[in-house]
Amino acid sequence: MHRSIWGCVLDAIDLGVHPPKRCVIKEYWHCVATDIYGRDSTDHALLEASILDEYSRDCNIPQLYETIVGNETHYLITEKIQGQNLAEKLGLSLRGHPEIDLGSLIRIGQSIAKAIASLNKRNIVHRDIKPSN
Repeated sequence: MHRSIWGCVLDAIDLGVHPPKRCVIKEYWHCVATDIYGRDSTDHALLEASILDEYSRDCNIPQLYETIVGNETHYLITEKIQGQNLAEKLGLSLRGHPEIDLGSLIRIGQSIAKAIASLNKRNIVHRDIKPSN
């Protein structure tokens, strides 16, 4: 689904449950994307896992299913939320102009603002708010 200097995000199917369900695997590589404090992407994986584990029940964010560590690489297995992202909904990816009515766009914006405000009340800053996310 996505690749960055931290790792990659994979669309997956959990065959270990019945019925099988879609999930997301976020892979955080060891010793990459090190910041000035010596933290690498695996430190960010631990932080994200703790946030998802603590707040997914009362915020509109994906549920954390499992955390796995192998060969110093961290994997977060999370809920796959179905639907379109904002860029897809607006039709921006292909046509470059919105194909949505103003009222719907305002409701979407209010929903996004409410989710961000819910996180901000808990002193969590998302830092990756964009139409494709």
